[in-house]
Amino acid sequence: MNILRKVSVRELQHNLSEYFELAKIAPISVTKHGKGEVVMLNLNKYKVIKKKSSKKDKRGIMSLGFFGMYKNRKDWKGKSTTEIAEDLRHRATYGK
Repeated sequence: MNILRKVSVRELQHNLSEYFELAKIAPISVTKHGKGEVVMLNLNKYKVIKKKSSKKDKRGIMSLGFFGMYKNRKDWKGKSTTEIAEDLRHRATYGK
């Protein structure tokens, strides 16, 4: 497993071409205010990871069982799991 090299946004801005080349070899975690924000990753490695994850479960978040647990809620009646997920995201972002 590759160890993520951590770099701040400011450092990345000042040395973008250097980190661009390093990201081709190993993933780089970009931090903002000390918190991880994004990962720079070689495109071919990303494709491999994406392919592996899609083979495991094509349903993604919908397979977690959470939605089935509340399937009988009155306000979700007749909605697809995708609509429920969007509703939850909206509520988490903007409140009720």
